[in-house]
Amino acid sequence: MKLNYAIILTILALAVILTGGYYLYSFYTYSCESVQKLGFPPRDSCYRHLAHGKADLAICDKITQGNELKDLCYEDVAKAKQDPAICDKTQLYKYRCYNEVAIARQDTAICDKIENQAMKDDCRIRVVAWKNQMEENRREIGGRT
Repeated sequence: MKLNYAIILTILALAVILTGGYYLYSFYTYSCESVQKLGFPPRDSCYRHLAHGKADLAICDKITQGNELKDLCYEDVAKAKQDPAICDKTQLYKYRCYNEVAIARQDTAICDKIENQAMKDDCRIRVVAWKNQMEENRREIGGRT
């Protein structure tokens, strides 16, 4: 019985590795247009992931279908670059973008850009909680010998 589970797990692992490897190969070898022709994620989704990986705002501007995906792309790049000015380009989720950048930079002043008071307060709480968690993690790691 244990042998059957081992065989099944091995087959599943190989399937994941082989399909994931081909996807990564295609993603980095071809343009986003070519990836879509091969049946992989839609071009705009490809642009979002490529922009995030390269932290390149210009790639987000290539997204043509819907503001939501473009906003998420801007948010990804803003967080990667820790640049709240990029959040100004978003249309739908500005508060979320500022929140993510504030946490990444551990800077509550960025939360002040959020207009809604409840969301602004939530942002500050999250930044402080993240800072506290990071400090606790540092103490735990530093306390080990």
